[in-house]
Amino acid sequence: MAFRGRAFECDCEKWLCSAGSKVVLWGIENVGEGDTVIVAESPIDAALAMQETPEIVAVASTGGAGTWRGVWSLRLARLRPARVIVWYDNDLAGTPSPTIRKELAQEWREKNPKAKRLPRANGPWVANSLLKVRVPAMLYQWPAEAPAKADLSTVLMKG
Repeated sequence: MAFRGRAFECDCEKWLCSAGSKVVLWGIENVGEGDTVIVAESPIDAALAMQETPEIVAVASTGGAGTWRGVWSLRLARLRPARVIVWYDNDLAGTPSPTIRKELAQEWREKNPKAKRLPRANGPWVANSLLKVRVPAMLYQWPAEAPAKADLSTVLMKG
């Protein structure tokens, strides 16, 4: 058993986990043929999505935005969902809106002046991984007015 926790309002890693935690695709056992599936960035977001919208099935890596594995795309393809929505956070590691990307990129470069490139936006990478194995995937695009670092939970909690 491993424990996970979330850090709020600090300039630190958002998700904390104990040593020895195994990265898995949380919620995959709930996916059936013909389902609409949300790929969220965290199991908390996925669980909240299913609680708030029972007709949706949600999955998420237990390791965060950058830990999607190609084998998971293949597994989803075998389950034959009707569609998959990749709904990652509105940040550099997820799927930032163009406005937020520009804002966060500037902040990131100031904190990391020696870095040659920005962190990869993982939402588009996951969607492309799914499309390559013929999963009907689309990317949730954050509206321009969405706050930086907003996530699926932010949208669901606003109701």
